Amino acid sequence: MAAASPSSPIVSFGLYELDPARWELRREGMLIKLQQQPCQLLYLLSSYPQEVIGREEIRRNIWPDEVSGEFGARINYCIAQIRDALGDSAENPRFIKTVRGKGYCFVAPRLDASAVVAPVHRQKWALPLVLVGVAMLLTSVVLFRRGRQPSTLPSIGVGAAITLLVTRGEILGLIYAHGYLYYTAAGLAGRETLFRVAEGGGSPQPLLSGLNEPEALAVSPDGSTLAIGQTQYTGVPSPDWLLPASGGKLKPFGEVCGGAVAWSPDGHSVAFLKQNMLMLADGQGKHAHALAKFPRVDAEALAWSPHGRTLAVATQNLVAASVDIWLETTAGGPPRHLVTLQDQSSPWGLTWLPGGHRLLLGTGNRSTSMKSVTAVTLPPQGGKPAAPQVLWTGSNYGESSGPALDDQGRLLIGDAEASATSLLRWQPAHHRFTRSLPGVRELDYSPDHTQIAYVRAADGSLWIARADGSQARAIAGPPEQTMLPRWSPDGTRLAFSALPPKGNWRLYVAATRGQAKPEPLPSPNPWNGQGAPTWLPNNRSLIYANVACTQATTCGVHRLDLTSQRDTMLPGSAGMRTARVSPDGRWIAALQGFGSAVMLYDLDHPGRGWQTFWPHPVGDFLAWAADSRSLFFVTLGAQAVAVERIAVNGGSPHVVASEADPAPGFVQPFDWFGLAPGNLPLLSQARLELQIEAIPLRPH
Repeated sequence: MAAASPSSPIVSFGLYELDPARWELRREGMLIKLQQQPCQLLYLLSSYPQEVIGREEIRRNIWPDEVSGEFGARINYCIAQIRDALGDSAENPRFIKTVRGKGYCFVAPRLDASAVVAPVHRQKWALPLVLVGVAMLLTSVVLFRRGRQPSTLPSIGVGAAITLLVTRGEILGLIYAHGYLYYTAAGLAGRETLFRVAEGGGSPQPLLSGLNEPEALAVSPDGSTLAIGQTQYTGVPSPDWLLPASGGKLKPFGEVCGGAVAWSPDGHSVAFLKQNMLMLADGQGKHAHALAKFPRVDAEALAWSPHGRTLAVATQNLVAASVDIWLETTAGGPPRHLVTLQDQSSPWGLTWLPGGHRLLLGTGNRSTSMKSVTAVTLPPQGGKPAAPQVLWTGSNYGESSGPALDDQGRLLIGDAEASATSLLRWQPAHHRFTRSLPGVRELDYSPDHTQIAYVRAADGSLWIARADGSQARAIAGPPEQTMLPRWSPDGTRLAFSALPPKGNWRLYVAATRGQAKPEPLPSPNPWNGQGAPTWLPNNRSLIYANVACTQATTCGVHRLDLTSQRDTMLPGSAGMRTARVSPDGRWIAALQGFGSAVMLYDLDHPGRGWQTFWPHPVGDFLAWAADSRSLFFVTLGAQAVAVERIAVNGGSPHVVASEADPAPGFVQPFDWFGLAPGNLPLLSQARLELQIEAIPLRPH
């Protein structure tokens, strides 16, 4: 085969680009070692996707001047080299398929613009220069040259989804590298575990558990190392870790922290997001410095371009309910704004398509309770940006993961769907939980125990009904998503937290009689959400803790006076959450950090400050006994869910309810925990089905 023309188009497929002008193969911008003749054969096969190329035709094009020799062995060698470079196999071909007795077929979809041109019929008698001619013809049609973006790019077609994995649980993270999927799932043991599974099938291999919601954030370019993060609720980014991709021992990742990390294509640098700053460090996470700052917004996701010169960052504006994408060079300077997506609230992933001209952004929409993946095209120099293109939508339950691309260029999506939610009540006589009030996620009993206020799982709306669930009437939502209602001590009002279509979690108060609209309460810092409220006995004050914190110094336990509208953060409570005041109004219990300890505050003696009440991890919810003498919490063991009770005056907790699988077919950990009259434990659980799907992407 003669040398290709400098104007020959670059062939893009999956995460790969083949440059026939230099006979170079790159994966996400990183050079892959492949000799010239295997590159030429790959170019020949990829020029005619889905067509079988015979061995004789290969010989005429690759070795035109030779009429004798062991061409079969040469072809076999080239095919083996190509498959090794692409991570492909003859048994499960993703790129090169062997058609027994006929030849070879390129089976991956082409992603470059030249792939949309009608196929040129081959002439098997043509001289080797025919490939160069075809390449030049394609180039003249689509003007697709190395280093230059075409004036227009074709829209992306989406093929039918292919299910790769189905299991019970809730997925918390998904990335792909070198033929493996890495994902975190919350399963029956009640603890989150990081798994690895081959894309072609097989049993998931557990890699890591023990951290709070461990998540694989990125894979090093050579596929050997994972960057691991963990959930942090205090507004302060937690340190990240390094883990061998096949499992092993964790070690600190230098100065890298937070939930968004990306290696440069050459592995020499690492970018990460620290609150609202884009940081850059060396490949070991050391010598970090700030590249850019995004004021008044949260930086949530980032991706490094295939050529390694540009970083894309997705930010969310909770107040405006919008998501923005910014571009920043590795040299620093003011970031360049790319696009704003309105009525979006939560970016959960960002990745580049091969070529570096498009981004895929995963977002959540509070108003519609839907999630989506949108393709965003970079505008040509001096041109106008194209309208974003929605490629995928899904339900907004739990977490979505991705978007990621596999080696075939397919979009990988991990999602969890809830098919049912069940409220479980402990039956002491039978020593087990039984189902009660289907479709209810959270509830609170009125002071006289004749009524309940509850959140409906289907749409997050708030309702009041009789204790048996009859005579129900709506109080709030949708589109607001409500949570954790609480009756006032005199039974005349409900306090609850709600997430409006725009903005962060906020406290509301509603009358329990009549049709008055719920009233929003003062929020001293709209960037920090207001979590579950509990009433003080005077019916005039609430205790709550922040959720969805973005400013750690003002994230903690607060007292809100409804008469004066004064909101005060309790001293020493920074970083605490899940605050619950005892019915007699003396004690406040709260969780430290991830729930690593239970803290206690004596309102009768505030000078004593916060005291460690129980120094061991517990679940996300706390509940006081009716007499205020003891506190209930949930622990998640390896074999069972246990509700434990501990007296305020000291001692060790004792188990009051425990069951290995309270709701068969439902996933643990629980969605909510509370108490029914008589201090009977209540749990709510959702049946979740975890799915990972591959969606083919093709230019139209």
